Amino acid sequence: MEVYAGHHMPADMAYTAAVSFDLKDRQVLQSGDMATVISQSDATGTYEGKAIHMQTMETMVLQREGGTWKITHIHWSSSPVTDDHSH
Repeated sequence: MEVYAGHHMPADMAYTAAVSFDLKDRQVLQSGDMATVISQSDATGTYEGKAIHMQTMETMVLQREGGTWKITHIHWSSSPVTDDHSH
């Protein structure tokens, strides 16, 4: 976590502040004290002077500890929306 906080997190926070996310779909799969959340969104905006239009996928794995859900794993991926890949 310290490596992420010291290197990638500031850029991720700036990107998230500059781009709008439109949630298209979210699925929650829960079994006992474990859950997986899969979210699909469109991201649009401008970041570092470049127009952004991306399809994004976020997968989170959560574990409930003492009644509180905690993220144990998170993964983001994205691909540009082009004329060939529009919804």
